[in-house]
Amino acid sequence: MLVADVPPLVTAEGGFAQVSTRYHRMALDALAVAALLAGPLTESVLRAGRAMTLWPARLADPGTGRVPRLGHDDGTLLCDALGAEPDDVRPNLVRAEAAFGGRRIDPLAALAGIGSPSRPAEGGWADADGGTAGPRLKHTGALLRLPCGRFTPGQGDVMHLSLLHAGEEILRDGGSWLYNPPAGETDLAGTRHHNTAQWGDEDRPPRLLGWLFAPRRGWPRSRSSRGGCARATATTNGPWCCGRGLAR
Repeated sequence: MLVADVPPLVTAEGGFAQVSTRYHRMALDALAVAALLAGPLTESVLRAGRAMTLWPARLADPGTGRVPRLGHDDGTLLCDALGAEPDDVRPNLVRAEAAFGGRRIDPLAALAGIGSPSRPAEGGWADADGGTAGPRLKHTGALLRLPCGRFTPGQGDVMHLSLLHAGEEILRDGGSWLYNPPAGETDLAGTRHHNTAQWGDEDRPPRLLGWLFAPRRGWPRSRSSRGGCARATATTNGPWCCGRGLAR
């Protein structure tokens, strides 16, 4: 099942089909535990695991292990042997490095996630296939939701920007750990709950139903520049409105 299902759900840069930092971590943990307990996996699954490990490692604050909240988020945490709480991905990265990166560590310590994860090189990165990009410089990092990618979006978060500094989200997704909105709110997945631009009251991309948004329809046109950054242009007959995704 892993051989057939995992590789198509992971991009070359490590993006996961459900564009969510929490569910990315859950899928990575499931793969890592399978690799540590069940023995060697095929090269295609190992390659996907290595790529999936690098994606959150680029986002994580080195001092707190915190990553920006992006996409569906209900606090899901598959393995928390150290009691690190859902905001800290460092034990998950240690576990994944032991499973996919050849890190030599006691098997029980690997399963528990004991230790400090490696720090990836600083600088900009982009996963156009998965629809995310961002820079990392010491204790500051950003995560941009690109208007591209092959996976059907589950949020109206085109061009959403999260900014994390010293473990604190300065700009973030305006939602919560709830799938069902709290009193007074009608929606958490819509564009108005993200730190982006909005045309009138319409979601971008357009909503089909519930948590399902139309892939590619209504996305700004985008292209890659020689410098590696993504540029986007959009035309609209109405005014631009700021999203409500600023930190509260």
